[in-house]
Amino acid sequence: MTDPATVCQDGPQSPPRGLPVLPEVLRLLGDYPTIQSDYRARVELGAEIYGQELTSHNGRCFLTDAYQEALDLLGYLVGLSLERPDVRGVELHAIAMATAHALSAVTALRTLLDLEGQR
Repeated sequence: MTDPATVCQDGPQSPPRGLPVLPEVLRLLGDYPTIQSDYRARVELGAEIYGQELTSHNGRCFLTDAYQEALDLLGYLVGLSLERPDVRGVELHAIAMATAHALSAVTALRTLLDLEGQR
């Protein structure tokens, strides 16, 4: 099995043949208008880079992408905590919770990758 942490995939197919991801993400973020706006900005940047918005069935493996991004997130959060050793209160709780969720995502996604490799 190829190492899912380092495998490089081709860019998305053009034209996309799947469903747009944006509406579903915005639905999930319904109670968070600021984060909705941030997500829209990321979508616009992605469309500028790749020439299209993110869709399902775009020729890439979303599981591999998610695993790689979760690994990066975990590294960023650990780096953040190392840069701010004196943080306290709400900020400390937020960093700790985000790190715990990232670690959980990494382990869950790796489990899915391992199960997929057994098929």
